[in-house]
Amino acid sequence: MPALQDTLRDWLAPAEYLDDICALNLSGLTSRGIKLLLLDVDNTILPTTADEPSLRVLHWFERVRTQTFQTVLISSALGRARLAKISALLGVPAYHGVLKPFLPGLRYVLAEYAARPEECAIVGDELLTDILPARRLGAYAVLVKGCDQPLSPRREIGFLRRARAAILENVINKKVVFDA
Repeated sequence: MPALQDTLRDWLAPAEYLDDICALNLSGLTSRGIKLLLLDVDNTILPTTADEPSLRVLHWFERVRTQTFQTVLISSALGRARLAKISALLGVPAYHGVLKPFLPGLRYVLAEYAARPEECAIVGDELLTDILPARRLGAYAVLVKGCDQPLSPRREIGFLRRARAAILENVINKKVVFDA
């Protein structure tokens, strides 16, 4: 079983695990040679039920726009109108229908910006739909805890919540605290 655990860890382990998007070290990304920052929207930039990001996130995007890398929103699940509104509010382009965890949509976005996978960072709140495709692509993978408290009982039933926490703890080697 250790070989399977190591393989899961290899595919699911993010390079960074942060409390939220605003904790991302922008100058650190630049020093790593990142030229393209792909950001998941729902539960990474804003809660799934919100149409506008918080003031704190808006200020963070002001700092993002001063960086040398391109920043792009990516989404599989959002309606086009909502994504267009969020994109306009943040002042960054967005791609709808990326269909993570599959790679063709991500490769398309990379090609649009002439970026190689190793020049790309992908930030999201889910291991399977954000971190796994980032790792498979060869991009720098950043996991954030998320705006919706993804381990809260309102989003996931008990055994799934515990299983998700156990996987996350195994991958990042940190205790994951969630609501009972």
